[in-house]
Amino acid sequence: MGLCCSIREKADVNDSVCVSLKKTLVNFSEDCSAFVCCGRRCYVIESKTLDELTVKEDTPILSAAKKALFVVLTLLAIPFLVCLAIKLIHRCCVLHGRTLLVAASSVIIPPSEPIIPSPEPLPIVKPPLSQKSEPKPKKNLAPLKFGSAAFTVYTAPKIQKTNSLSEGDINKILSKYSSCGFSLNPMKSKPHSVSKEPIQSLILKSYSFGLPNYPAYKEMVTDTLSLIFSALADTKHSAAKRQAIAKKLAEGFTGCQVMQVNALQSLTSDLMNVDDLSVAIQVFFQEYKMQKLDEFVMLRHPNCQRSDINRAKEEFPHIRSAYIAALGHNCGLTEIDIAAAQADVNKASIDTTGLRDAFRKFIDLDEFARNIAADINSPNEEISKITKGLIDKWGKDREIVGFGYHKEGVDYSDLPKPTSDQETLMKPYISLTEARSILLYLDIAK
Repeated sequence: MGLCCSIREKADVNDSVCVSLKKTLVNFSEDCSAFVCCGRRCYVIESKTLDELTVKEDTPILSAAKKALFVVLTLLAIPFLVCLAIKLIHRCCVLHGRTLLVAASSVIIPPSEPIIPSPEPLPIVKPPLSQKSEPKPKKNLAPLKFGSAAFTVYTAPKIQKTNSLSEGDINKILSKYSSCGFSLNPMKSKPHSVSKEPIQSLILKSYSFGLPNYPAYKEMVTDTLSLIFSALADTKHSAAKRQAIAKKLAEGFTGCQVMQVNALQSLTSDLMNVDDLSVAIQVFFQEYKMQKLDEFVMLRHPNCQRSDINRAKEEFPHIRSAYIAALGHNCGLTEIDIAAAQADVNKASIDTTGLRDAFRKFIDLDEFARNIAADINSPNEEISKITKGLIDKWGKDREIVGFGYHKEGVDYSDLPKPTSDQETLMKPYISLTEARSILLYLDIAK
């Protein structure tokens, strides 16, 4: 179906204009410029040469489709915009400490009706004191520095004398611990041993005459062996502890006299009864320093414990003697250890340049404080060097309530979990801060 179109010519147009409902075609056979009006639409056409020109008309159907599409898109966008607005309003209300529910309730609910209050928050239930509370942040403790008493030469307390024992009494005591090796010949276990006698015979001779290389310490050797024999015969010590004492004694006498002195000194500190915590800490500190000295020697002489060493001066005990002799007075070792090292005829020769400072750096007072806490807090009281009685006396003498016992609110995170006896204050459980305070009080640390 066609429409009539009028053309205002600016040039001659010979061909007719054909217009349909689907499209409008204007065909020119020669150059022309025309103003075309079709229905309510007018088109200006300017061209020098147009073989064919297609003009798309905006029909009523197309216009309706556009309007319908616009309506659909608008309807789809409205819910999205509403949700976005609600989220923004809700966020603003939360930031200002309000909720939309309260605001809505104040408008919708009439004043005559009771307003239902919001539910109360559930109360926070605190755990009982017996339960472990949330750990508090750990306080960084400043490293301990050496005090004036850290390297003072130490004089060990004298051993309390006991009744002298006969050879028969000693043999009877040692026979109960035959599994520890008292009947062995030290030559079989130590190639450089100077004795061919069984270990038990060497112990008996040492008890009666002392050690040949240390005649000045005959009384000390006799008193120490008496203390050891009494401990082996005393049933107040457990069978396991007595067995450990006997084994340590037998092993000490498998080597040279230097090793025998070391074993006797170590057993003395294990068995000596002290009635003051300060003395116990000093003895414990000497043991710690000797342990660090052994590590220091092994680090600098890694081959000194090889079994194929042919010279005594290259063996660990005699190298150790050289270090004790060189460091004893500058690092606060015991008088007996220094004297024994100086009397060692096979003492090694070592370079002492910078030795004192190197060894002092090897000693860690913070580590020693942890050792104190570990010893006191040990569940096995038999192996503890620092007893409950010493802790109680220390706190009582200084009027420190609860010193050395478990307390609420104290940081124990660096220590093993307390036992039930320690939590109920039946046994000591010392903190690192309290262990450090002992060292500060004794001027071992500052």
